[in-house]
Amino acid sequence: MKKGQWAAYDAVHDVRQLIWKALLGWEPDPQAHEIQYAGGMLLDLNRHELYYQFDFTAKYEITEEDTRQQDDLDALPDLKTLSIDVDFIEPGSGPDGNIEHHTEITFQD
Repeated sequence: MKKGQWAAYDAVHDVRQLIWKALLGWEPDPQAHEIQYAGGMLLDLNRHELYYQFDFTAKYEITEEDTRQQDDLDALPDLKTLSIDVDFIEPGSGPDGNIEHHTEITFQD
């Protein structure tokens, strides 16, 4: 470590303290948990600059309403009929591709 670089480490400590006061315990989203400190690490250090990364986390539960899949499902029409085709498997030779049984189940509104 060269002369003067300890001052950079002191600055990291001071910045971390200010960031902690601003972020720790804050809940920026009503559906998320509070922000927590997850650590930090030195990324780079040279004669003029120190790069330090602070890591923070906030737990957030992703629900069906947050996904595109839910929008796609909501856009589908109601299920009215279920069609079932059965291809019996012959022992040893497997399915032959011929439908031996078909049934439909109709759902009431």
